[in-house]
Amino acid sequence: MSRIIYSYPEWQYLRAAPYGSKKENPSQLEQTAATTGLIFLHECGHALAATLLYQNANPKINVTFPGGVCHFNNTYLSSLGSWFGRSNSAALVAAAGPIVDIISMLAITKLTRSKKYAAQLMSWKAFGLALYSLSALVHCYDAHDFCQVRSHGGQLAYGLLAAACLATSTLVLHNAKKTPEIKTPIKPRINQPRLVLYR
Repeated sequence: MSRIIYSYPEWQYLRAAPYGSKKENPSQLEQTAATTGLIFLHECGHALAATLLYQNANPKINVTFPGGVCHFNNTYLSSLGSWFGRSNSAALVAAAGPIVDIISMLAITKLTRSKKYAAQLMSWKAFGLALYSLSALVHCYDAHDFCQVRSHGGQLAYGLLAAACLATSTLVLHNAKKTPEIKTPIKPRINQPRLVLYR
């Protein structure tokens, strides 16, 4: 028996960063690179948790912009997985992706506090994660991380994880809003020598 968990394509919610003028928003290349990197980290969270909780999990990650997929074998629990139990292990693997999102968002926000572009990119991720956590209340499917947490871990586990995501998203969005713009200095105009013709 194998289990598939993949990140919800939360980046499709946004076409422009929530804050900032059009001039200062990240380019399409920067958006794509940042999105792909963060999705990969998200899937690494699932893969690491699966490796710890299942025997011969052999996780395989496939990033397909704007989403990602983590395949792994969940037939037999490891000793750690047996301690948690099958249901809690499934909930922990599902929660590992959003937990990595929270850690990466906080770390990047802390390390790049004065960089407006980084703040804009993180605001994308923050808004997407907030919507993703709340979307479990409206529409659920097997590969939805938060639905898996609620199904296997219970309402309390889902509530705590969703609250952590919403709190982190609020903090990151607030940081993006207050990060000052880096204005490009205007070069002084140098008077060019004038050519004067005498007759």
